[in-house]
Amino acid sequence: MVHATRTVQFRVQDVGFWKDGHILPRNSPLSLLLQVDPATMKITNQKNGRTGQMLYQESTSPDGAVAALAQQVHHILSNGENDNQLICDVFANNAWASVHSSEIVGAVRNFSKALNLQERGIDPDMIGAHSLCAGGAMALKIMGYADSTIRKFGRWTSDTWQMYIHSQISKLYEGVAQKMSTPINFHNIAFIEPPSSMQADVRE
Repeated sequence: MVHATRTVQFRVQDVGFWKDGHILPRNSPLSLLLQVDPATMKITNQKNGRTGQMLYQESTSPDGAVAALAQQVHHILSNGENDNQLICDVFANNAWASVHSSEIVGAVRNFSKALNLQERGIDPDMIGAHSLCAGGAMALKIMGYADSTIRKFGRWTSDTWQMYIHSQISKLYEGVAQKMSTPINFHNIAFIEPPSSMQADVRE
């Protein structure tokens, strides 16, 4: 029995590949898998208790996230495993092993250093695996997506996602000063002409 708030890791059978609107079998040759348009991933269970939700990711480039997922699925199936295998597993030194969270954190930090993000005020030591989720929310916000869309994409059931929107990101303030200094013609609609009797009192 799976606890209602226990996240279940993705298996090969939770992954779907699509090409030209049609499902492409997971055991297709790698050359075909690398040409897929989007990929979908079914969430069996997650910590908020929701089950059966789907993730959708369009292919952005031959070396993007969808291509990486295709390579991983092909790697698993071509090394003797089946649809029940976790996609976080790798076959090395004639044995299967799982990728651990510490290894993901290390990889993310190494990439941040390779991209010289520290020169943009991002401390690599402050980056973790959860930074990928926070970074996704921040990227959507900067690109102008509605709050409701960000919340839906991240599968948040409340407004807790807003903790990821960091006010120190300069892009959020781009053009704000210019707009605030733009003259605007307006009038106070709360003002109502006083009754004529009061106007007479004022004249006296």
